[in-house]
Amino acid sequence: MKSSNFSIISGKYKGLKISGKLSKSVRPTSSIVRKSIFDTLRNIENFHVLDLFAGSGIMGFEALSRGAGSITFVEKEFHQVQFIKNNSLKFENEEINIFKKDVFNFFKKNNLMFNLIFADPPYLQINLVEFYKIIKNHIVDGGMLVLECSVREKFVNCTFKEKIFGNTKVIFLKNE
Repeated sequence: MKSSNFSIISGKYKGLKISGKLSKSVRPTSSIVRKSIFDTLRNIENFHVLDLFAGSGIMGFEALSRGAGSITFVEKEFHQVQFIKNNSLKFENEEINIFKKDVFNFFKKNNLMFNLIFADPPYLQINLVEFYKIIKNHIVDGGMLVLECSVREKFVNCTFKEKIFGNTKVIFLKNE
């Protein structure tokens, strides 16, 4: 376990600390990458947002700060779920749902639709094309998937935009 302490970078909760103990395997999205992602997305007011492989939950918490109508976190590791639950208490009167589930099992058991999905799967450990086939049916028309992966991973699809940050590639896919 490692202590983590980072802040919301913009919106109504700007400066709010997200902190606690995380597993060493968790890679919270850096503030530089978060800023770039949200600058690309622009307005997410009232969006229903899904944060897959949520880890620290920082992407979902940042989305809430920027006006998302609801956030659903999916994370299978107990310690990360506790981290998200503890930090979610700082967001009063916000619609927050937390599922302690494997991402693939989550989709087998629900038909929820989202305007925006963040996914940050373990690098080089899942087939991204197969993963996209599963989740694309849960993105509303005009909605977006923001996928963080290794620069070494291949993802052939109609990407809206792609950005590189060191070892991390961020792919934006619009569901049309």
